[in-house]
Amino acid sequence: MLLTGRRMTKQEAQRGIDILAKSVYRDLKQNGYARADIVAFASSILEHLTNDAKTQPRDAEPADSAL
Repeated sequence: MLLTGRRMTKQEAQRGIDILAKSVYRDLKQNGYARADIVAFASSILEHLTNDAKTQPRDAEPADSAL
């Protein structure tokens, strides 16, 4: 992923992912979703990722080059 014309470092990408995950989690909790609902949400994301991995070729970028 590009950030102001340059590739993000692995650490920058991970920080962005952590911030997004915490934000989504906080929003779900604040909107009354129970722990079981949040687990179902996470499971659904993993299911979409799994299905996508089955139908799409692997990403061209190496995993350690950032997202």
